[in-house]
Amino acid sequence: MLKNYIKLAWIVLQRKKLFTFISLFGISFTLMILMTLTAFFDGELGSHPPLSKAARMAFLDRVIMQNIRPDTTRIIDSVIVSGVMTYDTTLNIGESSSSYSSASASFSLLDRYLRDLPHTTATSFFSPSQSFDLFVNSKKLVFNAIYTDGAYWDIFDFDFIEGDPYRQPAVDSRSPVVVLSESARDAYFGSGVKVEGKEIEVNRQVFTVAGVVKDVSSVKYFVHAHIYTPYTFMQPGDLREPGFLGSFEAVFLCEQPRDREKLGSEINRLAGVIPLPNPDEYNKLTLETHSLVEGFAINLLDANDKEEAMPLFYGIMGTLLALFMLIPTLNLINVNVTRILERSDEIGVRKAFGARTRDLLLQLVFENILLTILGGIIGFFLALWLIATLNSTKVMGEIVLSFNPTVFLYALLITLVFGVLSGCSLPGGWHG
Repeated sequence: MLKNYIKLAWIVLQRKKLFTFISLFGISFTLMILMTLTAFFDGELGSHPPLSKAARMAFLDRVIMQNIRPDTTRIIDSVIVSGVMTYDTTLNIGESSSSYSSASASFSLLDRYLRDLPHTTATSFFSPSQSFDLFVNSKKLVFNAIYTDGAYWDIFDFDFIEGDPYRQPAVDSRSPVVVLSESARDAYFGSGVKVEGKEIEVNRQVFTVAGVVKDVSSVKYFVHAHIYTPYTFMQPGDLREPGFLGSFEAVFLCEQPRDREKLGSEINRLAGVIPLPNPDEYNKLTLETHSLVEGFAINLLDANDKEEAMPLFYGIMGTLLALFMLIPTLNLINVNVTRILERSDEIGVRKAFGARTRDLLLQLVFENILLTILGGIIGFFLALWLIATLNSTKVMGEIVLSFNPTVFLYALLITLVFGVLSGCSLPGGWHG
């Protein structure tokens, strides 16, 4: 019986090639786009080097300083009582901010108050988004740089092509060492050249190359750079900034993912007791940590904080997913109805010879299942092709996409379920 259903379904799908093509196109194209978007988000937010420990990381990239003062609002209501105008005054006591500053943290703030916090196994302070002009063979190169400490390499597990990272003793002793990205090595020394132990001049200082790491997506600015070097080579004023605002950020590696919230609460508590350097100008300090996904959402949506960003981010992602899955579903339903109406004569003849509605229903369901599987197979190869093309052409820069078979199977299963449900929506003429 099953074999006959499959044979008949295959014959019917070949009979109306236009309807079959429309259905296959809708399913395969949707799965291809869905898998490409999934590959992007998995590459940016998944647990891959140098963010294999992302679930345990908490980032602190912004310090907010405010001057909060009591704000009393007088509200006067008027009412006529026994012909006499009476006034009722209400005072609303609240708060208002007369000054507001927001920036990265100073090294002195992080170093003095945020080391060795509870629930953490490692802490790193680093200064990203720096840049230098280098010249080689009369050619100008603009390299992005990150000043780091030794713990930076323990938290972020970079893929080293050659050599090793520098450690904290090298940072403390101001050893002139750097780690280069693969693209920086190729641009400065030549493609594929072994450079460990070679010298490179940066900002009129000669450094020795300690190692080379694979390129990282530029979206992840806190790990993306051409040059990584000890923060002790920064200008002295950058390290001894008297205030709380500067160019440094912090990343904390928690013992467990659930400890991120505990750490955030501890940092919030500290923000309330840390003495401010200029209390006349600012009297409130806000330090808020966030996860990798929360930070991505904040930057993507240009939100003020994670409480504002996350509901909107999940809402947008959920809506897009629903729309993507709705496209092949509506496509199948419309094609099914049209196909059924066109086969009304065939259906009438089969019912006249004793065919039951259940048998006709099963036949249509098998046609949808076969159509969905074929569309899934085509979508699978299209997704592989598109991902490979984007990676080879580097249209997305250093972002490397990878196919996620688990997500593909879930998407195919959802499409298959909707296909079965659409096959069960028979017009009234099928019953009776």
